Amino acid sequence: MEGRQRGDDRKSMIWRSARHRRFVLLGLALAVTLDTALGLTWKAAAMRLPAVVQGWRSEAVAVLHQPLFAAVLLIFILQFFNWMAVLAESDISFAQPITALSIVTVSVLSVIFYHDRISAAHGAGVALILAGVWLIGTTPIQTTAPETQPAVDNQTVPERIHEF
Repeated sequence: MEGRQRGDDRKSMIWRSARHRRFVLLGLALAVTLDTALGLTWKAAAMRLPAVVQGWRSEAVAVLHQPLFAAVLLIFILQFFNWMAVLAESDISFAQPITALSIVTVSVLSVIFYHDRISAAHGAGVALILAGVWLIGTTPIQTTAPETQPAVDNQTVPERIHEF
């Protein structure tokens, strides 16, 4: 019981509150949504480019004249700021694998919207990703709160800043 209690205390240090947990999970859901939108929008923009281009300059001009590439850039920017907010509040060892769900969503939506075909091997890979995300999501958090993590040489970050 004592070991379980210690693990529960550690978990409560990571999820500082229900609001904090909600923030991280919503940020991760937004990350998956933005990554999915990015993939689908990029595909749509690429499909609208001329089939034959003569060199990188004409391709760059074609990209600049395609409004969907502006949407791709906007999604990149939103994705960047969302990811920075998520990483500031969670462990990358937890957050990064969860974002693999965008591979699943892009695969499913590309079949629906672009009539892509998915092989049995691709389907098995998607199933493995789902299983991996489920395993990571149900595993107890093992890290400590950021304030208590030692720096590489066992000095805290503020102490290292004052060295410079």
